[in-house]
Amino acid sequence: MSESIPEKQPTGFTALRAQYEKARPYIKRAIENGRRKFAHPSDIKAVRRAVFDTVEVKDIEIDAERQKGEIDSLTEIYNRNGFEREIRETLRRTARTGDTVSLMLLDLNNLKAVNDDEEHGGHPAGDKLLKNTAKILSENTREGLDFVSRMGEKGDEFALVLSGVSPEGIRKLFERLNFQFNANNIFIGAGIATLHPEELGFLGEKHEPGEIEQQITEIIAQLSKKADKVLYMAKKDSKTEGHNILYSYEDYQNVTTIDNPSNGN
Repeated sequence: MSESIPEKQPTGFTALRAQYEKARPYIKRAIENGRRKFAHPSDIKAVRRAVFDTVEVKDIEIDAERQKGEIDSLTEIYNRNGFEREIRETLRRTARTGDTVSLMLLDLNNLKAVNDDEEHGGHPAGDKLLKNTAKILSENTREGLDFVSRMGEKGDEFALVLSGVSPEGIRKLFERLNFQFNANNIFIGAGIATLHPEELGFLGEKHEPGEIEQQITEIIAQLSKKADKVLYMAKKDSKTEGHNILYSYEDYQNVTTIDNPSNGN
């Protein structure tokens, strides 16, 4: 006599839906009676389990939808929406830990030239350039501390947010980035500005509802403005001099310039 094949058990959302359908009569009965009264203790467990699981699944669905709106489809890193949320969380965390927050803005100097060069690939080659830039930046971040976003209306600007990295650490990081940029014909100008712990002291104080969010918004705007100012200078000088350049807002005369054999346009 052949052995019977066991019936396949539902999994994932199918299992949760089946569980909910099983518990629904008890939920309906409780609502109709206007009180939490069930025929058997197992009824309560079934309802509780179904409700908890449904809430958990809903949270996962909401998180997935949120992530969908915060991820750049081409490079698979954060977009502007993701940047706005992540930098707020970073500021709240570093206010507790006492770390600095540095915002590095990088602009691809040669993206337009690559896109316009139909003979050597055109826009597909430009997309590859963007993907490679995002990959290199992502590989040089620390999980839970740093993050990367694709920024700008043209999509040729990236933001790298660093927590607790010293000026020397930033210099060494840029050297690593530059080495990998050279290997992939990536030509950039970059500007960086740093926020210090004392500038976030207000997060530990009592404020009216909404006041802290407004102050965080202003801090982010100021930090972005500083980084953008030196980014403009670095972009201009890197095109002129044929170097990848990182300028620091805190002391833009003490700059990091590194030869890049790929001059770009």
